[in-house]
Amino acid sequence: MLKLADMRKTVFLTTNYFESSLKPLFAPRSLQGRFLYTNFPEEESLGLPFFMDGSYRITNLPGLKGFLIFWNENNIQFSHNSGQLVGPIIVKKNMQFLYPSISQMGMKIYTIASYDNELAILTENGRFFYGTLGLLSTSIFEVTPEDIDINNTALMFIGVGFIFVVTPIKDPVFQAYDFHICIINIQKLLQQSEIGLKTCKAELLQGNFDKTMHILDMSDTLHLYGVMVPQPTQNPIPIITISNPHSLGLKLKMYEDGYTYDGNIKFKINITLMQQYLSGKAHDSFISNIKVPSLSTITLDLIDRGLSCIDLQPPTGLISIGCNWAKKIIIRNTLNACTKDILTPVELQKNYTYILEKGTYDPSFNSRLRLDLQDQAVIYDYEELGCPQLVYFNNPWKPVIELYCDLTTSFAIYVYGAFPQRLLPDYPLALLVMLSMLFILWLGYVIPKLSSTEKGRVIIGFFQELWNPFMKREKRKRPSHR
Repeated sequence: MLKLADMRKTVFLTTNYFESSLKPLFAPRSLQGRFLYTNFPEEESLGLPFFMDGSYRITNLPGLKGFLIFWNENNIQFSHNSGQLVGPIIVKKNMQFLYPSISQMGMKIYTIASYDNELAILTENGRFFYGTLGLLSTSIFEVTPEDIDINNTALMFIGVGFIFVVTPIKDPVFQAYDFHICIINIQKLLQQSEIGLKTCKAELLQGNFDKTMHILDMSDTLHLYGVMVPQPTQNPIPIITISNPHSLGLKLKMYEDGYTYDGNIKFKINITLMQQYLSGKAHDSFISNIKVPSLSTITLDLIDRGLSCIDLQPPTGLISIGCNWAKKIIIRNTLNACTKDILTPVELQKNYTYILEKGTYDPSFNSRLRLDLQDQAVIYDYEELGCPQLVYFNNPWKPVIELYCDLTTSFAIYVYGAFPQRLLPDYPLALLVMLSMLFILWLGYVIPKLSSTEKGRVIIGFFQELWNPFMKREKRKRPSHR
């Protein structure tokens, strides 16, 4: 497993939990960034302001749930919705409120670690705090593990309730470091402490979407479900949250769904997901652009889950809102140039080229004649297009596809049965036809006028004399019939 440990001054990357000696990594200061929240699609909204006593490090918890931790040596704050609301993490003792934040305890934060819904804090004077992160309640408690050396020590979770404490030891000869490792079992520490943990209110909390990704197609709905089994005499309240309500809407229905083998009531939660613009519950200014693909997480949790449910982690899934990645457009290709032996697949795969005449394409889509264009020789892509479909030149062909998902495809058409290529250009041919029509109209007007004058009759008689010998020769060529 790949792990990154920040020892404040030195960074190490391991694939075997620091069992081998390692050389440190170095990150330039230019990579340090700043935090700014923008509320999509209302980009003018920057969320609610919060107090920052100096610069903060920002930790984005895995799972894309929108959980952010802001911290420096003086304070630590938490946001469950990607920075829209940021507030301090309260400190409790024996389940009672102690301090509104760790900054008021007069101690410096040395390092932190986070994992899904868990948080661990180590202070510079060696005190250790642990807590759970949630939608409605986030708090930390002080626990007392074995003595922890804070000399460049790093914390990291290796699973739910297990914290890896790593301290680097410089090799006196080589540039590499060895490591002192300690594993803290949080569940064991909580049972030994005087926090006074109660039994978790739920026996089971599951969802068929946990650690999986589902695709919500455009204008479609997605049906998921969750299962909750309360402990006897307990009434836990489940809650479904989504990290991107601008794009994802939901409808819920909870009902009793039988009993467990122990006789406890089993509740089932039907979850129907749709694009937010189809839910009818949000204002237009709140809804994101339906044509823009987006992501959201969905989480099933318990209100006030607390430390007692450390082994009952909330199921979380990822929802891709947009086109189904497995979908594609297929053009029906029952009649093509290969089935009619006009072309062959072998021929099309041997660098087959076809000509786009300069008068038949318009690369700029201006619908204007461009004299500087040249005929284009194009190599046929058989792997992409296959055999071209066959279309008769005089038959209109236009595929009608109903989708927006915004899918694209490529296909080829072979037009057959067209007339031979014209030898004369379009403009001279059109001019010749127009002049011929005008000449015929002029004759229809002039001949009657000439027949009414003496000079006209002489001209007509001249042409008749020229015409008569030709007609006599034609009559001699015809055979006689008796």
